[in-house]
Amino acid sequence: RPHWCRGAIADVATLAGETLTLAKQFHFPLWESIASLYLLWAQAASGDRTGSEHLFAAATMLKQAIQGRVMTGRWIVAHALIAGGEWLEAEKLLDVALHEIESHEEQYCRADLLRLKGDCLAGRGRSAAAQEHHQRGLALAQTQEAGGLYARFAAQRNSRCSKRRSRTR
Repeated sequence: RPHWCRGAIADVATLAGETLTLAKQFHFPLWESIASLYLLWAQAASGDRTGSEHLFAAATMLKQAIQGRVMTGRWIVAHALIAGGEWLEAEKLLDVALHEIESHEEQYCRADLLRLKGDCLAGRGRSAAAQEHHQRGLALAQTQEAGGLYARFAAQRNSRCSKRRSRTR
């Protein structure tokens, strides 16, 4: 997971591929589903269009393997959908995940889900709503002292600023 959090696509693909091979060989459905999700994310982040049906199949396998804890699967699937430019589908999934977090008062990955929702809104041209979600996520990451996530927000902000500067030149 550290490679995924850093966005190290090649490292994620390598480790997920190795894990998937071993998980299938030794019949570990939990690890097979997680490795599949990470591998599918890496493929989407590399520009490969694998299709969301494979993502949701892996997320279903994860749900069955861990008996009900689906947030991790939704989190990875949302990342992969966004990497593949499937904004609307990702936003729908994020709405479900964020609603579930609110109703269960669970804070796990909430800050990053808010950031992802902001990315979806930005991808659909809704910049004011996107900025609001990014700010809420950033504030929560700071409150939770989530250094890695805070760094992800900062990198994303710097990327947007450098894109704006290059357009104005």
